Amino acid sequence: MCEVIRFNYLHRDSGNWKKFGSKQFSNPEKLSLEEIDQKIRQNLIDQEYFYPDQVGIKKFRFHRYLDDYSWYEFESVEILDSADPPKKKLEPISSFLSRLKKKINNLIRSSASKLNFSFHQQNPINPLPRRFGNSFRHSVTMVRPSDHF
Repeated sequence: MCEVIRFNYLHRDSGNWKKFGSKQFSNPEKLSLEEIDQKIRQNLIDQEYFYPDQVGIKKFRFHRYLDDYSWYEFESVEILDSADPPKKKLEPISSFLSRLKKKINNLIRSSASKLNFSFHQQNPINPLPRRFGNSFRHSVTMVRPSDHF
């Protein structure tokens, strides 16, 4: 019997209307649901959100041409009990998890560089900044996520 994992997600638009979807993966490594759930949440934005096109999930048909929020929400993972093998070859869940981790790391690096954080300290013994003086400088440029994603 082939173990199939279903990744459930949803898109919530600005009017709070929800559209649910799912994607199936194989589980050749026999990872537990708790382990899969934990690894997924570790690599999501606020442990809940992701950009579907960046992790290999197609956007819903109606959402491809709308100017609305592009984040999708992770809902759950579940094991599908099926004696029949899937009709098409499924991607392993481990490959999806590694792609998710890679994308969130790239997103963090990209966001940090676009927000232009720079912190400088002159005194390595005292890591706290002085109240006055030039030992702790920072410059922040705020941008909306839609400007650069």
